[in-house]
Amino acid sequence: MAKRKSNQRKKNEKKIEEVKSGIDLSSSIYSIAGILLFILAFYLLTLYITNKNTDDDEEDTPKTVEISDEKILVGSILSKSDGEYLVLCYDFNNESQDYDNLYTTAKATGKKIYKLDLSNGLNKKYITDSESNKNPTKANEFLINGATLIKVNDHKVVDYIEGYDSINNYLN
Repeated sequence: MAKRKSNQRKKNEKKIEEVKSGIDLSSSIYSIAGILLFILAFYLLTLYITNKNTDDDEEDTPKTVEISDEKILVGSILSKSDGEYLVLCYDFNNESQDYDNLYTTAKATGKKIYKLDLSNGLNKKYITDSESNKNPTKANEFLINGATLIKVNDHKVVDYIEGYDSINNYLN
C-alpha cells in the first residue's frame, strides 16, 4: 500500500506540475497580448491626434490674400491715379456673366477699366433703390442704382451710364 500511495503521490505531483505550467503559459500569452493591445491602442491614438492637429493647422493657416488691381470699392473710384479710366459697377453674384464679358472685351481693346462689386458689403451704403447721383464730386456722394459704367478723368466723373444696353453701346 505504501507503494500505491507513492505512485498516487507521483501522479498527483505530475498533474499539479502540468496545471502550473499550463497556467504559466496561458498567463504569459495573456500578458503579451495585453501589452500588444496597449501598444496598438497607443499607436492609433497617436495617429488620430497627429492627423487632427494637421487638419487644424490647415484651417489656421492664413489664406493667400488676393490683391487685385482690377477690383475696386466705391470709396476709391475717384482716387485712382490713372488719369482717364472706366469703372464697371455690377453685382458679381447675380449679373456676372454678361458684365464679365463686357469687362473682358473692354480690357482686351486696351481700355483702362476696373470692376466694382455692388454685392460687396463695403459698397452697400452707396447702393440705392431710388435715383442715382450722376455727378458726385466726392466718394461719399456716390449713389448707384444697378449696373453702371462710370468714366473718370482727372478724379472727376465725366460720364455715368446705366443699364446693360447703354453700357454695351458705350463700350463698343
